[in-house]
Amino acid sequence: MQWRVSKATEPRPAAESSSWGLIFFLLLISPLVLLGLLIGLAMLALLGLYYTLQGWLRRSEPMKPAPPAPPVRVLDTPRLVIELTDEAALALSLEQEQVSDAWADVGDENLLSLAATTPILPGLHGQLVTGFCHPWHGGLLLQVVEATDGEPAVTSVLGWADPATQTWQPLAEAGAFLLFHPEDAPDNVIEGWNQDQGKIKLTLLLEPSLHP
Repeated sequence: MQWRVSKATEPRPAAESSSWGLIFFLLLISPLVLLGLLIGLAMLALLGLYYTLQGWLRRSEPMKPAPPAPPVRVLDTPRLVIELTDEAALALSLEQEQVSDAWADVGDENLLSLAATTPILPGLHGQLVTGFCHPWHGGLLLQVVEATDGEPAVTSVLGWADPATQTWQPLAEAGAFLLFHPEDAPDNVIEGWNQDQGKIKLTLLLEPSLHP
């Protein structure tokens, strides 16, 4: 038995224009795109408003003052305690303010501190001192700033707080010089500097006993 094949060719129909489909698709998604854009813009606007309000509220809140600096204990022994409080943390008396201003006028604008001792040492307790603190024979060397009747209206005194005798011993007038201890100098050598007057050098010497 023989078979034959009938072959018929059907040409492919011409592609129909898809422009109407594209237009329909764009018309369909355009509201969704527009809605998404509107939502995005609204969220950006709300976010900007939030940060603007936060910044305004922060600026409108009164600034809280920084807490005053606590006293610094520079000497702590069973017989004597010395604490220094920065003058910026205190309500100074008129006389103390005048001493502080006069000290700044002679060349040192660093803040002074108010000394408090336990027990009370006359001559040191309640006095303004510079930042100079130098250990000396179990006690402490300090520079007290005080008023004078002449010119300049302020001077300073190098003194020693002695725990053994619980006394403040003035040793030498240092004037307007800001005292410091050079790193490479012996413990008994103290120097001072003033931008107008130059340098001074103070050497502490042990006095011979009157009763050998």
